[in-house]
Amino acid sequence: MFQKLPVAILAALATTSTAIPLDNPYSCKAHDTSSVDGVKALLDSTGCIIWLDLAFNSLPDGEKDWVNSLYERTFPADITGGSSHLSGCGEIDGDCNPDSKCSDYPDEMTYWVYRSISALHSKASTVRSQLLWEGWLASLNLDRIAADFSPPEPDETWKDWVPVAFDIAGTIAESVPLYGSVLSGSVGLASTAFSFIQSPEADKIDTTSLEAALSGMVGTAGNYVATILNAATGHGDPNILPSVTWTTLEHPTSRFFNDPSLLVDQDKDDVSFAGVYSDFSKRITKKLVDLGMKSIWYMLFGDSSISEEDCNSKGSYWLEAKPGDFRCFYLTIPADPTQCKDNNPDTCGPTADWRLEASVYPGRFVRFDEEVYDKLIDVYGFELEGYYINLIDCYNNGNNGELDRTATTPDGLLPRCFYNQYVRFGHTQEDWNFLPTFYFD
Repeated sequence: MFQKLPVAILAALATTSTAIPLDNPYSCKAHDTSSVDGVKALLDSTGCIIWLDLAFNSLPDGEKDWVNSLYERTFPADITGGSSHLSGCGEIDGDCNPDSKCSDYPDEMTYWVYRSISALHSKASTVRSQLLWEGWLASLNLDRIAADFSPPEPDETWKDWVPVAFDIAGTIAESVPLYGSVLSGSVGLASTAFSFIQSPEADKIDTTSLEAALSGMVGTAGNYVATILNAATGHGDPNILPSVTWTTLEHPTSRFFNDPSLLVDQDKDDVSFAGVYSDFSKRITKKLVDLGMKSIWYMLFGDSSISEEDCNSKGSYWLEAKPGDFRCFYLTIPADPTQCKDNNPDTCGPTADWRLEASVYPGRFVRFDEEVYDKLIDVYGFELEGYYINLIDCYNNGNNGELDRTATTPDGLLPRCFYNQYVRFGHTQEDWNFLPTFYFD
């Protein structure tokens, strides 16, 4: 079904085969660009993206080098040396300053198209510079994580959860789903770029160190933002551009620019992106702690030997292990993690000499550092009960701890198994030395 075009669009299209006269200084109206809803109303009322979609059919090379081609049609007197002064719009930090005065354009459609180009260029440049900013690595406290637990060994699976960590942050901040969907301003640009690192076309990540892996993935995402900008301005493959599919627009470039968030005021987008990026760093920190704990065999144990009344020690929570089966859950760790080398805590069993926090068995021989709970809460920002519930859900419903984007945790905030610490159900029995022996169900 084709949309009925406003008369203004049809009139403007009639002039695209020749130079467009600058004789319409009264065509511009005030529009609200402080919100997505305001920009959506702008796009609907002006029809500028529909106009752009149709204009591609009359440009000599269609979407190829369209920014310059359209400018040449609009302002032929400004073309020097075969190119316009907007030739840098497709390059990060390039010169891209279209005239900001609406009355200098023949109509609103042309004006808002060039405003969209300028906004994209500005936001892409800002996002890329922030993603490539090395200071964010310092905010992760990698040395502290390594000292408190163990430095996680990076691997290719990190290409899954790092993008998800960004999308979680973006979803909460923007209140819209981001992963694999349309853009949402600067946040959406970065989200799209993070999804690229999972593709076969992305470079293999350097897993020699924490810093190399994280820096490499974020750097790849940052550079892909530049690729998006390049393609959107006619200097790359427009088919890579993220856009909605439920549209009558014909060309990938116009579908891309039909996202109203691109035109939202830069200052508002900058604040939003800064908040999301900060939350992204916090979520990466938590995931690194989760990985570090797992590497030295911390385990969440659901103990049927402890009653609800007695499940009141630090770090202990009375939670549902399975429907109708409630147990006391707490963390434990083997005295010698080297006994657990086959990625299966079942084989560690009683012989692994699992340690307990002091107050679980008051007055008994203790080897567990109960300060781990303080570190998780006060230093790394964990909400322990929610963390335990997510781990239990992963254990019961996940696929061997693999990240599952098709399902969420019980609180609906995370994809299933974003955290995938070891979990076991069972009971304890004291030996002759009053030390608890662990038995797994």
